[in-house]
Amino acid sequence: MERNVIIIAAIFLLFSVFLLIKCTKLAPPTIYHLDTGNIPTEILSGHLKMGGENPDGQEINANSLYITIDGKPVLPVMGEIHFSRFPHEYWESEILKMKANGINIIATYVFWIHHEEIEGEWDWSGDKNLRSFIELCGKHDIYVFTRIGPFAHGECRNGGFPDWLWGKSYLRTNDPVYFSYVREFYFQISNQLKGLLYKDGGPVIGIQLENEYRPWLSGGAEHIRILKKMAIELGIKVPLYTETGWAGSPIPEDEVIPVFGGYPAAPWDMHTEKRDPCLCYFFFDYEKARPDLDKPPLDENADFSRYPFAACETGGGIQVTYHRRPIISADDIGSLAMVQVGNGTNLIGYYMFHGGSHPVGKLTTMQETMGRPDSLEYPVISYDFQAPIREFGQISDSYHKLKILHLFLNDFGDVLAPMRLALPEKMPSDRNDVETLRFAARVKDESGFLFINNYHRNTELREITNFKIELISKNQTLSLPNSAFTLKKGKYFILPFNLSLHGTLLKYSTSQLVCKINNQNVDTYFFFEPDGVTSEYCFESETIKSISVNGGNVDHSGDKTLVFELKTGTDCVIQIETKEGYRVDLVTLSQEQAEHLWKEKLWGKERVFLAGANLVFNKKELIIFGTDVEKLSFSVFPAPGKILSADSKELSRSSDGIMTRYSVHRQKKDVLLEIEKLFLESEAQEWSVQIPENALEGINDLFLHIYYEGDVGRATLRGESISDNFYNGTRWEIGLKRFAPGVLGSSINLQVTPLYKNAKIYFEKWPKFKGEKVADIIKIEAIPEYRVSVTVDR
Repeated sequence: MERNVIIIAAIFLLFSVFLLIKCTKLAPPTIYHLDTGNIPTEILSGHLKMGGENPDGQEINANSLYITIDGKPVLPVMGEIHFSRFPHEYWESEILKMKANGINIIATYVFWIHHEEIEGEWDWSGDKNLRSFIELCGKHDIYVFTRIGPFAHGECRNGGFPDWLWGKSYLRTNDPVYFSYVREFYFQISNQLKGLLYKDGGPVIGIQLENEYRPWLSGGAEHIRILKKMAIELGIKVPLYTETGWAGSPIPEDEVIPVFGGYPAAPWDMHTEKRDPCLCYFFFDYEKARPDLDKPPLDENADFSRYPFAACETGGGIQVTYHRRPIISADDIGSLAMVQVGNGTNLIGYYMFHGGSHPVGKLTTMQETMGRPDSLEYPVISYDFQAPIREFGQISDSYHKLKILHLFLNDFGDVLAPMRLALPEKMPSDRNDVETLRFAARVKDESGFLFINNYHRNTELREITNFKIELISKNQTLSLPNSAFTLKKGKYFILPFNLSLHGTLLKYSTSQLVCKINNQNVDTYFFFEPDGVTSEYCFESETIKSISVNGGNVDHSGDKTLVFELKTGTDCVIQIETKEGYRVDLVTLSQEQAEHLWKEKLWGKERVFLAGANLVFNKKELIIFGTDVEKLSFSVFPAPGKILSADSKELSRSSDGIMTRYSVHRQKKDVLLEIEKLFLESEAQEWSVQIPENALEGINDLFLHIYYEGDVGRATLRGESISDNFYNGTRWEIGLKRFAPGVLGSSINLQVTPLYKNAKIYFEKWPKFKGEKVADIIKIEAIPEYRVSVTVDR
């Protein structure tokens, strides 16, 4: 009897689910409307007091909407790394990692205290050699934005001011005594930059003056104007000058471009509670943000319509503080960056894109500190920032999320930059609204890109089913997709509409555009199908002469040609012949494949690469690196047509859809560590880790992965501190290459201080307590990083 009841209940449940699915499919889709027909078109130009040419006559300038090169719109991607926080021996490899991600401007702070810790004793050598760092950027065709302060912040001691400067004058005011010290600092910088400015043929195209100059500081907008005048008088003349625009910073009209940002977390908050949902994940007009979304404080006297919307501090991660220890995920960064671009950002700049380590000075340590744990206390050494490229050069998952966006901006930034923000009539009611679809568009002349975001850090958004979007312009209403959307939780993407692909009009696609290359007079566009979305392409039929699809179906319906039911992969190709007889190919990859897609000019032409490991490109050399020896093989399109070799051995090849696959094999290396727990007469626990003499033989680097629970981890080598870590529930990583040869055959001591159950610290992931405190290392792994150099045989 009981069994029959269970069977009947199960049947009833299955029938109910069937009816629910059936009714959902039969129900008309919800329509979300977006008016794209009332977009302002006015652009101011010639009013900004900036711009400049290089010796070849190429001009960089800006108007009220975007930055230009020779009068043409561009949408640059800027990433920050601090040269004085990373060993100079490895600067070049890190610059190449940034370039491979699509970064075309590198920003860096010049921390005054790093160069004049003792008054009158200037140091521009070794890790502090600004000139050498900028020369390397120029060598690899990357522009530079130098943030010259004099005040920087950047979690540096005194915000970058040397200790000795305190008491000399009223800092950050228009006091002539203060300016006399600043002039000497700028003079020193100008000497480092001689011949490296854009006007001289160098890579330095921009200068940021000051940082977060608050409105209550007495200097006002005049203070920034004086700093700019001083820099120019000392020879620091560049096309672009910027100033941070948030927190009410005073903006001297037309003298600087105000730049903005946004972070996924706020470890500077002085409480230890969970924060309200961050504004950064909403689409909105920055100047017209609604009060219920907490309008960012801006200079009330500034007319922001005179400047392009630019960012210098889009959070590439966040640094933990002692009392707040957030964990930043790849999607925290990927979604935030996409939303900022959707909101109209026409220069996206990441702080930080690359982590580092605080140097230790002659007199003091160099991290920001206020002397008590409930305030802004930072690790003494680590400035990892949970960035796309970490403290020791490790690649984060966020690196790959951002690369998709950056490849798109590199190839289509000239199209996107002139497009303006269009917002739907129905917007989220407040920052806690998890029901309303979050979307926006950037539009020009009925063509544009649709930005959809269903991700919000530490906020549970719902799955949105059975809906369509109608884009309403002056001449047409475009409804997409043909079959209704289902938007999974945590997903975000960019979709093109009314986009010309060399004469073929793509009415819309539910796949995201990544990049394009031209090979043998054929334009090949690479798209990817966002996770949880069904790919669909809609073309204007009259712009197509013929179409064929490998891995999908085609429906010719009136004036539209629909491609659907695609099977993603390197062999999923839509081949189109335009009315003019030109061939256009569209390749649809999976999202996972797109995150491991790279593009670079190598071996004589632009190529795309697909690899499970990481890639950088150095002139005629392809460098593959990663920690999984099974993922060193790669695919390339178009194939070089010559033999590729690694370590003087020819690489075998095979077909991979439209690409050619090259197999790379390396012997897996196991590094055995000798680990001993030491017994101390203190609450802290300590372990000794013996590093073998041959630990680095045959590999590029060796990372210690330390899984521990406690408050703070500290590592020392022969009594010298080399790494530290504020526990936040993730593993602690240390790269050993930079400490060679001293680390080889030596012991690293790891100390973990206890974390108490009642600690007043914000954690997203608390450890498991067996008592009132915990201080323990669970395991330590030695993870080799392999490196392979691939070249073309002559």
